[in-house]
Formats: sequence, structure tokens, C-alpha cells
Amino acid sequence: MINVIRTIVVVALAMLTFDAVAAPVIQTQSGQLSGAWDGHVFSFKGIPYAEPPVGPLRWRPPAPPVSWQGVRDATKFGASCEQARRDPTVVIPWTAEYTSTPSFSEDCLFLNIWTPALHPASKLPVVVWIHGGGFDHGSAEVPVFRGNHLAQQGIVVVSINYRLGLFGFLADSLLDAEQGSSGEYGMMDQVAALEWVKANIASFGGDPAQVTIEGQSAGAMAVHHLLAAPSAEGLFARAIAQSNSWADSTLVPRERAEAVGEKLVNLTGATTLEALRAVPADQLLALQADPRLGDHVSFFPVDDGKFIPDGSKERSDVPVLLGSNHDEASAFSPTWQISTTQAYQTLLDQRFAPLSARFAALYPAQDDAAVPSAVRQLLADSASAGVIAWSKARDSRAAPAYGYRYTHAEPGPLAARFATFHSSEVPYVFGTLEYGHRPFTAKDHAISRQLQSYWVNFIRTGNPNGPGLMTWPQLDSGNFMQLGDKQMVTPLLSKAQRDAFSDWLAAGGKIGLF
Repeated sequence: MINVIRTIVVVALAMLTFDAVAAPVIQTQSGQLSGAWDGHVFSFKGIPYAEPPVGPLRWRPPAPPVSWQGVRDATKFGASCEQARRDPTVVIPWTAEYTSTPSFSEDCLFLNIWTPALHPASKLPVVVWIHGGGFDHGSAEVPVFRGNHLAQQGIVVVSINYRLGLFGFLADSLLDAEQGSSGEYGMMDQVAALEWVKANIASFGGDPAQVTIEGQSAGAMAVHHLLAAPSAEGLFARAIAQSNSWADSTLVPRERAEAVGEKLVNLTGATTLEALRAVPADQLLALQADPRLGDHVSFFPVDDGKFIPDGSKERSDVPVLLGSNHDEASAFSPTWQISTTQAYQTLLDQRFAPLSARFAALYPAQDDAAVPSAVRQLLADSASAGVIAWSKARDSRAAPAYGYRYTHAEPGPLAARFATFHSSEVPYVFGTLEYGHRPFTAKDHAISRQLQSYWVNFIRTGNPNGPGLMTWPQLDSGNFMQLGDKQMVTPLLSKAQRDAFSDWLAAGGKIGLF
């Protein structure tokens, strides 16, 4: 009988332990959250970090989240921010694991957390992921952004949504009259998410003084903006910018943004903010792509005079890790398809004037067969030249910065076409190779472990180096770390190439990823 009772007690305790692990409950400033046990870590999803920006709150700075009673379920992702739906027939390198088909809504200001510990005394380093997508699409729900693998290495991983497209970056005189400025709502969302993290992350085992912001593509541009924004000061200690596009981080001039905004407002027929805020989201999305707005119109962060005041520079007291993939342009730029010497010469004349002859000598193509490789190398070096230019502009006493180039082509049906494409490093950094159906090999997993080791070290200390890893020198040494198929420390660009890019920039050239 005693053995039976003992067995019942053991089973009961085991059930209690399982329930405690399976449904952890955490207290935040807004209320309690019930999460889940996600393999080897705890996860909490769909956490509101601001009040839904809908109705009268559309195109307003984010407001603090409304408190709730009882325990809120945090086991499912919240809606992704409104955006145009992708055409599934377009041939792109990003298969399903790079995209998401969740519910979309203006009520989308949610964040997600993966953590190995749930006690404030843990004081684990924290990384906040800012997704890319050209500031007009994307989601924290994308499978390759899942944080469970990184969290297993002793860090707290946070991913966030933020308003996109015209919902996040509309500038207009009506909004200016109401608020004094407009066009930075999506960036304000990111600051609000970081403020939420600072106030609440200790309950999830994180250290609010050890937060790293990490972004890719538009997320990398956002990292640069946050480095310069006074409202973000003190909210993070380190920064990572993947597919870094520092040269494209310039804010859209206010006059230009407002001219587009005025056209869009006129197309809605609204004459008041109340009427404009009542226009259905799908109607606004349709107008966002209306040719009457002009050619190649995008809604990007605006120079509103407030979020980043005139003359503001990036803070130099924050260690930064940044770099690019070898073939960033393969998914976007028609330049990637150039195959004749005539077309190559046109590219040089149009993009690299007045130094086109100098670049032709540095990146020669004697015949049509040599053009594709010359173009590929020129575009890769151009992206790295942007990192070099950023580094040279920093104060000599700035915190350490580390540059990289990633060279491993992700396997898949279009690997030969897109090579080391834009964002192909992301699943390796997150360790999420299990998503999707690509023919990964032991080499892919080894590269993933290597990248994660460097990234986790940086998130912990501001320095990617650690035991068992090749030493990664700081950028001020003039060297990059090449990661991927062949790891090595390299200057990447010769002195002649560096000088050519520097002189071209001084003559008005503009370096971009694509």
C-alpha cells in the first residue's frame, strides 16, 4: 500500500512539473502571459508591446499596451503587419521557409520571445531581431527567424513586428499639422519594442543592460537609424547589421515623402484625418502601388526632423558587427543578368561615372564570357566598399566594429542561378536549417554552427571571438572575416580598389547592395 501511495505521489509531482514546464506563466507590466515549452527552451509569442495602431491610432506614435486581466495566451504568433501580398508565380530564391502566410492586420505590434530561463537573476544577454523586407513587407513569424536554437546557447531571443509601407512611413501635411511631423511610425514602433524589452525582459531571464539589436536588409538599415536616434539611446548595448546597406540608410527627404503622401491622400478622396483613418486597409494597399504616385515609389523612413534630428550621427560607443553576402544582387538587380561587354560598359558608364575607365581596368572583361564573373565580383566588392566607407567615417575612438563577407551558396533548386543570395545567411545564423526542403549537408550544418558561435559571442560580449574560432580582427585593421565555403581573414579589396571606391564616393557616387 505504501508503494502504491508513493507511486501516486511521484506521478502527481511529475504531472505538476510537466504542467509547469509546458505552460509557464510570466508577469509583465501589462499582465500575465502563458507560454509554452518549445523543445529545449520556453517560448512566448504574440505579446503586444503597444496598443493596436488602428482607427484613431492609425498614423500615430505607438501608445503603451493596454493592460489585461487574467492570463493571456502567448502560444501563438500575433498577426503580421499589413502589406501587399506576394505574387507566388514570380521566380525568387526565397522558398516557403523565408516567407509567411499568416493573418495580416493593422493590429500587429507584437513581439515573440525564446528563453532558456525564467528568472531575473539569470541576467542572460538578449538579442532583438528586426526583420527585413524593404520596409514594406516581412514578418517576425517567418520560420527561419525562430529563436529556439539560439536561445539554447544561453541567450534570450526576441523578434518584433513593426508597421510597414504607408502604414509605417506615410508623410503628409495633415499629419504634420496634428503631430508636428510624420513618416517615422515604423521606426517609432521599433523603439517602443525596445522600451518594452528594457522594462520586461528580466522576467524572461534577460539582462536589460545587455541587449543587442540585429537586423537584416531593411532591418540592417533600421539598425543604423537606431544607432543615430536619440529616442533609442540606452536601449541597446550592441548592434548587428546583416546585408548591411549603410549607403542606402539615408532618410527620405521630407519634401519628397510628403509630395508622395499628398498624392496618395488625394487619391483616397479624404479631406480630413478622420476620413483618412477610416479608409479600409485593402484600399490603401491598392493605392500604395498606384502608378499615379510616380515611378519606383517606396515608403521608407522619412527625414521628419525629429526621429533623427539634423546633424545626428550614429553613436560610436556601441560595438557593431556588419557585412554582406557575396551575391546580394542576384535576386533583385537586372545588372546580375548582364552578359555582354556592351551592356557591361553601359553599367560602368552609368553607375561609376566619372571613374568608369578606372573601374573597367580594375574589373576587366575582355569578352562576353568574362562579363558575368566581372559583374559578380564588382557588385560584391561594391557592397564591401560600403562597409569600409562606414568604418572610415567612425570616430577613431569608437567601439570595436567587425566586418564580414559571406560566401556559401545555399543549396536548392535555384542555387546555380542565385548563389549566395540576399538573406541566404539568415537560417545559418539562427540555426533553423530544418525548415524548408533544401538538400543540406554536413558542411551546411558546420557553417551554421560556426556562424552561430561568432554571433552568440558578439551578443554576449560585443566581440565575436572565442575559444576554437579563427581570430576575427576589427575593421580598423583593414581586414574582413570571410565566412562560408572558405574561412579566412582578408582585406577583400586591394588598395587600388579601395582608392577607386573612395574617390568615386567623393565624386558623388552611391554604394548600394544591388
